[in-house]
Amino acid sequence: MIEIGIYKIQSRIKPSRVYIGSSVNIYNRWRQHRYDLRHNNHSSRTLQRHFNKYGEMDLEFSIVCICDRENLIPENGVIWLEQCYILAYKEPSKLKPYFNANITAGSNIGLKHTKKSKAKISLAQIGRTPSVMSEEGRRRNSESKMGNTYGKGNKGRHHSMAARKKISIGHKGKNNNTPEQIENTRKRMMGNTYARLGDHTNIKPITEETRRKLRESHMGQKKSQETINQWRISMMLRKIENELMDLLLEAEERKKNVS
Repeated sequence: MIEIGIYKIQSRIKPSRVYIGSSVNIYNRWRQHRYDLRHNNHSSRTLQRHFNKYGEMDLEFSIVCICDRENLIPENGVIWLEQCYILAYKEPSKLKPYFNANITAGSNIGLKHTKKSKAKISLAQIGRTPSVMSEEGRRRNSESKMGNTYGKGNKGRHHSMAARKKISIGHKGKNNNTPEQIENTRKRMMGNTYARLGDHTNIKPITEETRRKLRESHMGQKKSQETINQWRISMMLRKIENELMDLLLEAEERKKNVS
């Protein structure tokens, strides 16, 4: 829920110490206050010192007045509604509440730059270019990434046996598809022996003409001995991994049955 209006931050130990503020989203502004205070970076040094001394629990946040957004648009640089509350909560010896850093209530809501201001901002940006990494910086950056197989998502990544086992166990018995969806998928896949990668919405069976063209395109092609050896090694490793996975799953099942 978004609340627009005037809010107050008050000390419980010393109730005379007050901060008055305004926001178009009071709860979000309070979160920002707390974040800045916890990181010792609040704009009000008086409030920050009080927070550091007495702690967060001493500060009480409350809404003083709910209003429309239009009431928080500055007129002549002043938010008059907030200004009234600043004067109402000011300390006798000062012109503002104890925690407020400024006497005048101001905001950028509704602020529109004049043509002159826009021209100055534009001129200040002329000639400014984004910082460009030097050749030395590029070289160091390149060297730091050498051997990194995670550069493009999960490309080149291989799950360990323990990770595969956890994934397999975690998916056991899971099936988010309804019986109707399963049946529709089965009917759609019937007779299909090939589908374009990533295209599961318009799968069509391969025609005999396409099969013939595929056969002819592969005729005469011979794989190098290195490619054949790599394929054999990968198949052997996959077979070993599958056997190990089966053994791990069987051991897990036996452990569950015993317990």
